[in-house]
Amino acid sequence: MTVNAGRDPSDRQLTLLHELAHWIGPRPERRRRRTIHHDAAFYRIAFALYARHGIAPAVALAGEAARYPSCLGHARALGVPGAQAAWQARRVELRERARVRPAPRVLVAEHRVRLVRDGRWTRCRVCGVRVVGPVLRRLRRRGGSHILLAR
Repeated sequence: MTVNAGRDPSDRQLTLLHELAHWIGPRPERRRRRTIHHDAAFYRIAFALYARHGIAPAVALAGEAARYPSCLGHARALGVPGAQAAWQARRVELRERARVRPAPRVLVAEHRVRLVRDGRWTRCRVCGVRVVGPVLRRLRRRGGSHILLAR
């Protein structure tokens, strides 16, 4: 296992405590075939460790949110000081980013998906996009159409 921390001593301490929270916390849950490492149970332990070791809530929130933005919702639920304001600032930032994002352009107009095999992959014959997972299962069962967009 490799752990990366910045040159800042507070970032190193935060990273070490974050990994310690993984070690002493409950075993990660599997949901929908994915392992969930950063859930409410994990952040309950992590934020308690940060407070116990003298890391200010604002520093802990900034450090965690830089890598894992989902921590803001958990911190709000836990009542971490400053979490509500950080969560609202993140929402404003996401809204602003979406507002200035250019509209996607259509590369291939809406078309009926025609599935073909390409080695180990299944692709749409019309646009060449790989089709995998639940979408592939649904298209095999009852067909469908899609549009190929680009930013």
